[in-house]
Amino acid sequence: MDQRGSYTLKGVILKNELEDEKVAEISNEEPERREYLIETYARNRGWVAEAKNRFGVYCMCENCQNTFIKLDGQPYIEVHHIVALSDGGEDSLWNLAVLCAHHHRMAHFADKKTQLDLKDALLRETHVRLN
Repeated sequence: MDQRGSYTLKGVILKNELEDEKVAEISNEEPERREYLIETYARNRGWVAEAKNRFGVYCMCENCQNTFIKLDGQPYIEVHHIVALSDGGEDSLWNLAVLCAHHHRMAHFADKKTQLDLKDALLRETHVRLN
């Protein structure tokens, strides 16, 4: 069995070494260029400030301790639309939650059951805090 490896140093094959054909093929490929047309929803920044004012600057998920302090001394928190604007959600307090970065990503990228459970919990917690 041939035990020589394939090594490259900034695209240069080292002396007495063999380069894998696939590596050579990949390294010669130009990156594919793609063009996207996207639609975004611009939220009202005033609601972000109001959500932090009304709900605080700590994650609304039960027992969460993930908030950290930024270089400017302020707690880091993200404001999340519980029902996405793209799904017909409103830009208003009842539809906003303050979340740590971890729970905010969960709200968007977790499996569907986790997303729905988190959505329900946030709607309940927002209702309690507003009433």
